[in-house]
Amino acid sequence: MSLTYSRKIKVSFVKEAELILDGQSKICNWLYNQLLDACQKDYRENHQALKLLKDRNLRNYGVSLKAKHPFLHTVFSSPLKEPAERLKKAYEGFFKNGRGYPKFRSWKKKWFSLVFDEPNKGWELIHDGTEVSVSLGDIPDLPKGKGKRNPSVIGKLKEPFRLKEGELVKTFSICKQQGVFYAVFTIEKCKQEELLHKEKLSAYRKECHLAKKEKRKLPKKPILKERKMEIPSDVKWVALDPNHKNFFVSMDYKGESIEFAKIKEINYWDKKIDHLKSLRDVCEKHYRKRKTQHGNSYTAHSPRWNRLNRALDKAYHGRREQIKTALYSIAHELYRRYDLVLIGDYTPNTGTAKFENMHRSMLNQEKIGEFRNVLEWVSSKLEKFYIKVNEHNTTKECCVCGHLEKKDPSVREFECASCGTKILRDINSSVNIGKKAGYLLETSKHLLQEFTYKGEYRYGQKVFVGINKQ
Repeated sequence: MSLTYSRKIKVSFVKEAELILDGQSKICNWLYNQLLDACQKDYRENHQALKLLKDRNLRNYGVSLKAKHPFLHTVFSSPLKEPAERLKKAYEGFFKNGRGYPKFRSWKKKWFSLVFDEPNKGWELIHDGTEVSVSLGDIPDLPKGKGKRNPSVIGKLKEPFRLKEGELVKTFSICKQQGVFYAVFTIEKCKQEELLHKEKLSAYRKECHLAKKEKRKLPKKPILKERKMEIPSDVKWVALDPNHKNFFVSMDYKGESIEFAKIKEINYWDKKIDHLKSLRDVCEKHYRKRKTQHGNSYTAHSPRWNRLNRALDKAYHGRREQIKTALYSIAHELYRRYDLVLIGDYTPNTGTAKFENMHRSMLNQEKIGEFRNVLEWVSSKLEKFYIKVNEHNTTKECCVCGHLEKKDPSVREFECASCGTKILRDINSSVNIGKKAGYLLETSKHLLQEFTYKGEYRYGQKVFVGINKQ
């Protein structure tokens, strides 16, 4: 199975190139808003006569706008496809996954990334991977490089980009965060048989193209046999029960349990962000009216509002990066100790958090779903195993005798009405998660009454797992 990941490298451009890229991003942002407006009008006025959300209709409609708006030709074709693709995904998320309705984008609030969805089309690495050349659209005033159809801008990478054995570049994008440009390379790491299969597929597509031209029978498509996951019988496993009182509780194959504390960075950064918002919101937003060189008027915010807003953006960036580092560090520590991680499929929702004062701590500050994705990715990277288990009745059922009894969330320790065993609620759930996946645990009952270890993530340090001294 191939592994997909990204490599993000800081890239620096000259001032003129930065302004050109800003202009390209503004055009893509404008096109996104035009396509969203067209979708809304088609729904309200034409009863979806254009069927923009079907197949590639939205993308084709975006291409048709070039005749009416010639400035769209100044952007390379690949980034110009991205607004339609992004909007279609936003609508699919709204219809299928219960996400919010797509909104109009503000370029001032968020820079629209320039995405090149094909390798070496519209971009290329030069000077031994130390610089990247990004192609633009048809801009008459800009000079073209030797042997190139379009003008381009060149950026210097902070560190050289070189592919390792088995790596292939899938996509390339330019993004801007905190006023700094970054080059993001999406890489697919394949095994030898997968690389050979990709070569066969490439040859198959060329052969199909020739066969259609010559009106002869199409060749047979090559198929790569998928390998089934075979977990050894003597595997070192651990079962995780994610919850709200702590980050998770685990029980491993030796009968040892870990209570892992909540990630403190989440609460820390939320308090910082709230404080910055409270300072920013008392500032004057509509500070002064100004005019552009084209005569359009706009309202500028006060200098203090702008300064605090930049600080707020930095705080959001720091929060996101530190939480991501925490999740990956914890996942790597688990796979350093074990070969198989079992985790429950519990996901908090508004049914769980019934009152509004619960929403922040139970929904916004929980990273359970994100942690599952991280565990799955790390298992693929390290060639180990990951299983998501259905959590139904894992809390109600006694892990010793199987007696079912509903328990209030405030009950953290209980005595089974059938067998009389005293068990901690979270340990009981993690043992049942292991049993559901077919990993039975034979352990002493006293190990079910207290945690063996306490775990904690501390920023800038290794993941701490120590003996529970209570």
